[in-house]
Amino acid sequence: MIKKFFWTEKENKVIMDNYESCDVKTLQKSYLPNYTVKSIYDQIYRLGLKKVINWSDSEIEALKNNYHLPTEKIKELFIPERTKAAIQAKIIDLRLRDTDFWTEEEIDILINNYPTCEWKELKLLLPKRTESSINHMAERLKIGRSTRIGIKYKVERLLEETPEAYYWMGVLLADGHFVKDKTALRQQATKYA
Repeated sequence: MIKKFFWTEKENKVIMDNYESCDVKTLQKSYLPNYTVKSIYDQIYRLGLKKVINWSDSEIEALKNNYHLPTEKIKELFIPERTKAAIQAKIIDLRLRDTDFWTEEEIDILINNYPTCEWKELKLLLPKRTESSINHMAERLKIGRSTRIGIKYKVERLLEETPEAYYWMGVLLADGHFVKDKTALRQQATKYA
């Protein structure tokens, strides 16, 4: 049987009084040694506590001057006390990266091409976008992809000057077509034999 521990009012008060001034590991070591760091985080969430650490002018200036660098570098060189997630969120909040926001032109390209284009073409049409961001935006816009994408490229390969293309053109020309149900074709063939 799992023994359940209930947080006392005294323990909750310890968390509320010290959460803003120290990190959770320090809180655990100094005040709540009988609890794991995870259980303290869970209780903080249940209590609805959030740390609000305002960004200083120097931190914002560092972001404005260096947002083009990878987040890890910004953290390492300029803002080591912030998490990578906090830095990325602040860059988006400050609208420093234009690529984070889709333009009307990009959305039009996506609407007109996502259902029928292959990934190679989509990446050429939307060079600043990753496959993940394209999929995410298409999902938000409720745009689906055709299951027949790529068929035109397979047909175009038959027109190339390659041994493989000659082979398949010979098969097509000899037979005339492909049939899903070959029994009907066999019946027709035996009828004339």
